[in-house]
Amino acid sequence: MILGKMLINGEWSAGSTGQTFSVINPATEEIIAKVPKAAATDVEQVVAAAARAFPAWSQLSPAQRGTFLRRASVSIMDRRRFALCQLNGGNSDSKLLQQLRQQIRIFHAGS
Repeated sequence: MILGKMLINGEWSAGSTGQTFSVINPATEEIIAKVPKAAATDVEQVVAAAARAFPAWSQLSPAQRGTFLRRASVSIMDRRRFALCQLNGGNSDSKLLQQLRQQIRIFHAGS
C-alpha cells in the first residue's frame, strides 16, 4: 500500500491532523493508498509558502519556468510509473505502463 504525504513548503508532511483517508482501486475495491487529510492550517501553510516563492518565480523568464515545469513533470510521471507498477504486482511491462510511457513522450514532444 502507498502511504501518501503532502508537500508543504518544500517538505513532505503527514499533515497537521495525522488523519488519512483511503484511496480505493475501483476495479478491485482494494485500498491502494492512504493519503493525509488536509486541515485549514495545512492550506494556510501552503498558501504562505506560495506567496513567499512568488517574487522569485515571477522574475524567471518563460523559458526558465518551462524548464522547471518539465523537470517537475518528469518527477511526477516517475512517481506515477512506480505507483502503477506497484498496483500491477510489480510488472513494469504491462500495457498500462506502456501507454503511460507513450503519453509522457507525447507530452514532452509538445513542450
